[in-house]
Amino acid sequence: MANPICLSPLKFYDTPEKQERFKTYAYGHVAPLIALANVVPAFQLVASGNLVSAVLKSISGAPDIDITSILAGGSYTVDGIVFQYLGHFPTTSVRIEGEYYLDLNLGGTHYYSEVMCFMHDVEKCLEIEYWNPEQDFELKNGKVSFANGFRFKVYLQTELGKPEYAFDEEATQRYGYTFIESQVSKKVYKFSAILPEYMCDALRLVRLCSHKVIRSLGEEYDALTFGMEPNWQEQGDLASVNFEFDVDNIIVNFGSLEQVAPAEDFDKGYNDDYLSESL
Repeated sequence: MANPICLSPLKFYDTPEKQERFKTYAYGHVAPLIALANVVPAFQLVASGNLVSAVLKSISGAPDIDITSILAGGSYTVDGIVFQYLGHFPTTSVRIEGEYYLDLNLGGTHYYSEVMCFMHDVEKCLEIEYWNPEQDFELKNGKVSFANGFRFKVYLQTELGKPEYAFDEEATQRYGYTFIESQVSKKVYKFSAILPEYMCDALRLVRLCSHKVIRSLGEEYDALTFGMEPNWQEQGDLASVNFEFDVDNIIVNFGSLEQVAPAEDFDKGYNDDYLSESL
């Protein structure tokens, strides 16, 4: 069985040995997905079959945690090809802390997630929530579905900093003077994070989504644009990723047509004076 198509922050494989930590250049390093304690993050994968079981397996040897009933209460199958879990339901019956991965049994076929680190305190994390309710994203042999109110969400250990202030101007040159026709000023927000490859794969979708909300230290930003640039580190399993986004904070100055009048008057006056003196 090949790996399922999965562009969620919580990625799935056909075997746990394909997790990021088992790559030769990772040297056993674990780069887990941050998850709010007792809440399995929303995910979806292109896979058919009804939910048979869902078990959280600890990478430190702690007992398995059966969360089949929890996932059953918040999961859907879209068009028979996409399995969704909305991630809205806390596991109130069990206490989850530490690093786990999910063993998901759909119709007798097992899928294994990347490692999640369940944390009680995510207040200092930067949160990105993104979705595209207008239409699904089409993929070869599958799709990314936003049916049932599905939204992606990810927490990153970073915060906003060092914004950039961009200016665009349109101007004309006359009589040695520059006349500003319009000016646009905007603030570009930036942040960076150290991420594994599977997270870079997932965050490609943010730019494509019509709705993208960034939350940091109690502030919320509705992003109009979103960009990312990964720079792979020497070891190879992690990238230093620089992100930037725009919000609706654009200031526009359309200039003043009166700036042109003195030059036109001077030109006209000079010609009239010259003609009257000539006569």
